[in-house]
Amino acid sequence: MTRFLPLLAALAFAGTASAQDAPADSSDMMEMEMMADTVEVVTFDPDRSRMLSMQADSLFKASDYEMALERYSEGYELDSTYAKNPFGQARSYVRLNNLKAAMVSYRKAIELAEGVEGMGNIFDAAREERRVVEARIEEEQGAQAVNDKITRATTLLQAEPLSESAANTAFELLEDVRMNADYDSSQVAFYYAKALNALGRSQEATHYAQLAVDQSEGQPDRSAYFIQLGLAHMGAENEDAAREAFTAAKEGSWASWAEYYLNEMENANAEAGG
Repeated sequence: MTRFLPLLAALAFAGTASAQDAPADSSDMMEMEMMADTVEVVTFDPDRSRMLSMQADSLFKASDYEMALERYSEGYELDSTYAKNPFGQARSYVRLNNLKAAMVSYRKAIELAEGVEGMGNIFDAAREERRVVEARIEEEQGAQAVNDKITRATTLLQAEPLSESAANTAFELLEDVRMNADYDSSQVAFYYAKALNALGRSQEATHYAQLAVDQSEGQPDRSAYFIQLGLAHMGAENEDAAREAFTAAKEGSWASWAEYYLNEMENANAEAGG
């Protein structure tokens, strides 16, 4: 019996080895892979965070704001308590004209720097720069509101034929930005003239129409401007000036309307003379 012991031991060892070498079940492999994918590696490395901040400073000075932002962001991920990185982020965002993101980063920098020894300069600078950016955002929002009103007014005034209601709404929008936003009305003189002509306010329209004609000097087709000038003069009973304006309009895309108004004036004179 003892002579079979070595053989039994060898078989036992071989069986164990085979079990160890056998590949894992596929479902076990998938489970292991899923566990590996869900493991988060949390890294806190303040030394590298500061090194990245220094690299970002150099990139910022070289006006490479996108790369500077990337380095500041990497540094913040490694140490979210170091105020200099969000401060650098904020400055980079400003240079990249992403003011809303800059405001968020400035707030982080202020919160992290407050009361921290050696961070007083970051705290003060972040607060001051944040106020400047906030004012800039408010200014841009105001400018956007002005542009929106002007766009709405000019869109209304592009209608043909133009109704009195649309003209009145457009005029009110233009007046609102002129009065409340100190907008230079000469920038939209043509549209002022068109609105006022439609509202029968010919004397006022004459001023804006002439201004629009003067501003259009050098443009290849000025006929639309001369049409508004002619209508303003016609409404104000300045016949010679109206005829001159309509005649000038015959040199452009509004020639047919110029002919129409000239004929209308001639017919009116003929009826008056008859």
